[in-house]
Amino acid sequence: MASQNKKLVEIFNQQYQIGSGSVDPDYIRRAADHLDHKMREIADRRHRQVPLEIAILAAMELADEVLQTRSHHAEVLSQVDAKISRFANWLGGSAGGGDQGEGDAGSTEPRF
Repeated sequence: MASQNKKLVEIFNQQYQIGSGSVDPDYIRRAADHLDHKMREIADRRHRQVPLEIAILAAMELADEVLQTRSHHAEVLSQVDAKISRFANWLGGSAGGGDQGEGDAGSTEPRF
């Protein structure tokens, strides 16, 4: 087995030895800190301390964050693709005259 980067972390008052062969130990710590913070926020809001319940609610909130981020990422990529296509069409001279300005009315020559 490959050498693992192990880190002792504390999440919601429990210690865990977490390791990965491909992830920096500081990244593991940051991820554990993020989860611990999320769990503590939920416990404070709900005034409950049942670790399994808090962990499931934290997992649901984190899953929601991931899904929203993926959706936003896909939307941004779609907008970028559309802008690249418009720019490529403009460079190719097939933009259709839109806001190219003062060219000859029937000219299909690129502006530059």
